[in-house]
Amino acid sequence: MINREPRKTTFIQARVLTDAGWCDAIIRNLSSRGAMIEMAGGAPPRGTYVELRRATSVLIGRVIWAAANRCGISTRERIDVAALERGKGEGAVAAGGDRRHLPRHHALLDYDATTVRRRIEATVLAVALGIASLTLASTVYHFLDHTSHEIIAASSGPAS
Repeated sequence: MINREPRKTTFIQARVLTDAGWCDAIIRNLSSRGAMIEMAGGAPPRGTYVELRRATSVLIGRVIWAAANRCGISTRERIDVAALERGKGEGAVAAGGDRRHLPRHHALLDYDATTVRRRIEATVLAVALGIASLTLASTVYHFLDHTSHEIIAASSGPAS
């Protein structure tokens, strides 16, 4: 019989990233090298790699068994069970790469700033294209006007 590490029964809300995208999950039990998670929408197939997030803790694991909406994952790194329960731990996401930790109003301000910047860029581009079009039209007009005067002068013959 295989000796298993002791499990700690938990009820920790988390997010899981699979090949199908993000979904909500509940960590039902933990050991230092794995977890049993219950996922909304069903468990991924055996062998799938998943990313489990709880606050700033990030665990990468591989599904070693799956049944209905639960699965067991095995991790390469040791899991700090106490830190995961507190919602703190190693493997924090870099502040610049993940905006989910920001309050919602900061994300909205960031969105508004991006929208305003894009509209300004589009306006500047439209004005620049308008100026370039007017310059080109003026150049073509003067060229054709000058050429037409030369053609008229040449066709009327020498002045007597």
